[in-house]
Amino acid sequence: MRTVLMLTLGIAILTHSAAGQERPRIFGRTLDFRLVDSTALRGELLAAGRDSIWVLPLEGSAHVIPLRWIAGARVSQSGITAKTMLIWAVVGGLISGGALTGACSTVEDASCGAVLPVTLGAWLLVGGLAAAVTGSGTRSLPPDAAALSPYARFPQGLPPSYPLADSRPPPHNR
Repeated sequence: MRTVLMLTLGIAILTHSAAGQERPRIFGRTLDFRLVDSTALRGELLAAGRDSIWVLPLEGSAHVIPLRWIAGARVSQSGITAKTMLIWAVVGGLISGGALTGACSTVEDASCGAVLPVTLGAWLLVGGLAAAVTGSGTRSLPPDAAALSPYARFPQGLPPSYPLADSRPPPHNR
């Protein structure tokens, strides 16, 4: 009984910490831009207009870049990644397998040796497939205002009175 209580408490703590909501972002996302001349630029996307974007590099001042100069952009996806899915599959398989093995061992003349490996294997199979579908934690974006604006500090466009000269980069690299 004590083991079941400890397992339940452990699962509740893990579930609560994983379900914590992300704070709202007050900055735009940090993107990696590749320009048509093969130059790389990393910075916060301030806004995306019809024909230009405003980027605040991690160091320096804001730049206005025409969309025609951008070959592509990459953004890091927040949230769950393939690595996280595999970790949860191992944890879930070990906890479930351990609990099922414990329950099986209370039955007389039961052969419980295969319960943990079979349960862990099933969790790893499903978790591995989910991780393969999830892929990497980055997403490629076309050089298009509609595709880029959801990642901007100002998705609806740069406010007319926004002081570009006083802009500061985000406090940490995302």
